[in-house]
Amino acid sequence: MAAHDVLRQAAALVEAGWSQGDSHAQDSAGNPVPLFGGTAGDTARAGVNPAATRLTMYGAVVKALHTADPSAHINTRAIWDKLSELVQATGYVTGGANHVHPVIGYNNADQRTQAEVQALLLLAAEELDPHDAPVPVPDAPAPAAAEPFTQPLRAETAPEKAPETLREVMDRIGPSPFEGMK
Repeated sequence: MAAHDVLRQAAALVEAGWSQGDSHAQDSAGNPVPLFGGTAGDTARAGVNPAATRLTMYGAVVKALHTADPSAHINTRAIWDKLSELVQATGYVTGGANHVHPVIGYNNADQRTQAEVQALLLLAAEELDPHDAPVPVPDAPAPAAAEPFTQPLRAETAPEKAPETLREVMDRIGPSPFEGMK
């Protein structure tokens, strides 16, 4: 799984259920729930809370990262950099010293919609995976049919005279102006 796959998975999670607010996860009734399960004393990696069915953009990306193959080398920096860049390109300005704060602020902005958050995640995925980006096709007329080749083929012949040797060229040019200088 690559960074663009994580973002597509996050977009699917947002489509399935989206939330806003300080809690990055909510249950199906809209009540805040922890994104991860487990207890405070648990030293094992906590699993994603199955009750977390509605996620913020941040929560969706974190859940997608957490459920990815642990052996995959996912460039998380590229994910947060791209999301932050796209959030800033929308004109949304938020405080925070890292790339996560703009993502959280964008998701929680008044008048923000689920469709906008999902679209931003999909755009980030597309920009991180140039192979999936649509290729623009210019409006150009189709090329004309090629003219049939009508000239007769000619046999290659050896040159009448072999190329000059370096000595012949030097003799033809004359003495070097630097000859005799040390």
